[in-house]
Amino acid sequence: MRHYRPIRVLGSGGFGKTYLAEDVEKFNELCVIKQFAPQIQGTGALQKATELFEQEARRLQHLGEHPQIPTLFAYFEQDHRLYLVQQFIDRENLLDELQHQLRSPSEMPATVAYPQQTSPSLPDVRHSKSVMTVAISSDGQTLASGRADSTIKIWNLQTGELKNTLTGHQDVIFAVAISPDGKALASGSYDRTIKIWDLQTGALKNTLTEHRYAVSSLAISPDGQTLVSGSWDNTIKIWNLQTGALKTTLTGHSDLVYTVAISPDGQTLVSGTKDKTIKIWRVP
Repeated sequence: MRHYRPIRVLGSGGFGKTYLAEDVEKFNELCVIKQFAPQIQGTGALQKATELFEQEARRLQHLGEHPQIPTLFAYFEQDHRLYLVQQFIDRENLLDELQHQLRSPSEMPATVAYPQQTSPSLPDVRHSKSVMTVAISSDGQTLASGRADSTIKIWNLQTGELKNTLTGHQDVIFAVAISPDGKALASGSYDRTIKIWDLQTGALKNTLTEHRYAVSSLAISPDGQTLVSGSWDNTIKIWNLQTGALKTTLTGHSDLVYTVAISPDGQTLVSGTKDKTIKIWRVP
């Protein structure tokens, strides 16, 4: 970090801290430094963590080619800590932007659109983090929203009432799925885990940890027995939703898995990835 000078802390969490910094070798150009402190012991474990970190950093380099994603400038290891240096984008956060556009905080709506119909405004949207994914229960009564602040919010879709906020993930929520009977919610995160929740009570029932990178997509079979997850580790995993047992891992894609879907009869699985292919699988 010799030529990066931290200015202030932007945020912190279980895995490390994020700093606003300047690059003294580039005329004090502003950047963002993400510091990770792996909770591991032993030289071998640190070496493995560093290898996985470097693989994920290379993936971020590819994602940084998208105009809406900050460019990755550098990544390195120093004093048993891992660092990412990314482009700093000087923009208002969501709350500031909405406050400028609307007359008062009470008028800051988040709406869900139906064909030819608009739902009520949802009350609690005062977040500087984006909504990344949503799912609606089969009876049309419940909405689940996964956010960049690592929380999941459960709403009454008819009244707009916030029913629950689920916490437990350590990073961005990329995917949520509700079981057909409306009893279970699955969530997938950049923290590499899948969590299974009791949708009625908000209780955490299980945490699935077999993926090596971010869990980007989820689908639940029509009978509610099978959960399918797609990941940035290029694999698709099929789970028993009730027990959390891993049934099988599907390989064949050569890049990040972005999306998965199960057919109405529960027999066919479709996956789409960054390798520009769609694969069709028979669900075991």
